[in-house]
Amino acid sequence: MKASTNVRHIILPCNNTAMAQLIPDIIRCYSSGGRTIIFAEKKESASELAGLLPGARALHGDIQQSQREVTLKAFRSGKFMTLVATNVAARGLDINDVQLIIQCEPPRDVEAYIHRSGRTGRAGNTGVAVMLYDPRRSNIAKIEREAGIKFERVSAPQPDEIAKAMGGDAAEMITEVSDRYA
Repeated sequence: MKASTNVRHIILPCNNTAMAQLIPDIIRCYSSGGRTIIFAEKKESASELAGLLPGARALHGDIQQSQREVTLKAFRSGKFMTLVATNVAARGLDINDVQLIIQCEPPRDVEAYIHRSGRTGRAGNTGVAVMLYDPRRSNIAKIEREAGIKFERVSAPQPDEIAKAMGGDAAEMITEVSDRYA
C-alpha cells in the first residue's frame, strides 16, 4: 500500500507543549480556509485539542454514534471547518474537499499514516498532509520507505508566512464578496 501522489507530505518537529499554539498557524498556512482533519492518538487528546481550537469539533469512540453522525453532517456541509478525530474517522469516510490533514504524532503503523493522509488529495484534487513529530523518537524513515514518499521537512510557520497566508485569504474573500454583488 502506497500513499497518494496528489498529497504534499510534510513533517514538522514539535513537542506536545507547543502543539496547541502551532496547529492554528499550520491551518492558516496550508488550508486556504478549507476543511481540515486533525488526527490525535487518544480520545482525550482529540477532545482537549478540539476545545482549544476555535470552531473545531471532536470525533471519537466515546461520542455516541448519533452525535458522531450529526458532527460529520455539519462538517460535510461546511458548518465548521476543523475536525479533530481519532482513527474512528481515518477509514471509510468520504468527505469532499478536505484540504489539510494534520497528524499530531506519527501513527503506530504505516498503513494508518496512508489512510489518514488519504483523507485529502481525493478525486483528482490535491491536498496537504502535515505530520508533527518528536525528533528524538520517531519512525519517519520507515514511513517514507513503506509508504513510498519523501517527506518535505519544514519548520514552524514564521510570522511573515502566516501574514502572507492570511492576506491571501482576505483577498480571496473580498473577491468572492465583490463577485456576488457585481
